[in-house]
Amino acid sequence: MEEHSGHLWLESIDSVDADGHKEWKYMWFVLDEGYLRYYHKEDSLEPLATIPCRGIVVKSVGKARVGKHAFRLDVNKQEDGRCKYVLAGDEEADSLVWLEFLRDHGCSVNISKIRVRAAAR
Repeated sequence: MEEHSGHLWLESIDSVDADGHKEWKYMWFVLDEGYLRYYHKEDSLEPLATIPCRGIVVKSVGKARVGKHAFRLDVNKQEDGRCKYVLAGDEEADSLVWLEFLRDHGCSVNISKIRVRAAAR
C-alpha cells in the first residue's frame, strides 16, 4: 500500500460561523499502513487521532457543504471522541484521490456511489 498525505478540510463538530454553518479546519492527514492519522500541521509530531482503516465506512454527506467537496467517514468512536468525520479536498479531484487511497488501505468505499460536489453559495 502506498502512503498518501496532504491537507484536507475537517468539519468542526462544535464551532459554527456567523451564518450558523459548521466551521472547517485545514489539517494535515497521513494515510499509511492501514491507518489514517491527522495533525494540526504538517510538521506536528503527535497525531490528534489515529483511525484504523478497517473500521471506516466512507459515504456521501447527507447535505452538500457550501464550497466544499465533502465526504463522510463513519467510524467506531475514536480517541478524539468522534464517530464521524466530514472531510473535503480543495477540489473535487483531490477528494476523489483521497477516496481511492482510503479504499486501497482497507476502508469500505464505493466510489461510484459517493458524491463530492460542493453546494453553491
